[in-house]
Amino acid sequence: MKKILLATALILMSTHTYAVNPKCKYTQDQQVVRDAEYISDMAVLGTDTNRLNAINACGGTLLQLATLRGNLDVIQYLLMNGADTDTPVSIKGYEADFDEDTPDEIPLIMWAARYAQHGEIFQAFLNHEINAFVKDSEDHDIYWYFEKNPVLINSYIKKSGDKELVSYAKKFGSAKPLPDNFE
Repeated sequence: MKKILLATALILMSTHTYAVNPKCKYTQDQQVVRDAEYISDMAVLGTDTNRLNAINACGGTLLQLATLRGNLDVIQYLLMNGADTDTPVSIKGYEADFDEDTPDEIPLIMWAARYAQHGEIFQAFLNHEINAFVKDSEDHDIYWYFEKNPVLINSYIKKSGDKELVSYAKKFGSAKPLPDNFE
């Protein structure tokens, strides 16, 4: 019984951390992204970039939602079809456990570093050549967001992320020097 209660508590806590703000209603297109399991499920959206990049009433885009939902196929579909990677994520559209010094808007790559559920999602953004070395309005860098994501810091960064980020930094330049332990 204790195991069941603990499992239920963990599920409820994780749902709260990654929930869309209940005051914000899903658009029909966001429902497609939320429920999609495969790229073929996305065909209903087509490739109209105005539709793919529409911002809901709470400031979210389809790509931001797909990143939070953790569906790599949907993210890749959106990236391949011109999804905007420059629109910052407005945290008002999400119910999450934000630090008090988290700015109201977060660059998408930092959103991925903070909330991606596995390293392949972050890697998809690097492969799409999104600048990972920007800073948010509070002067936080990508590493600040990584530190908030135990999944990525313990899997992706410690295994392949250092190598990938260094390779990326060398190719595209870095807004700040890489830490000394990066080779």
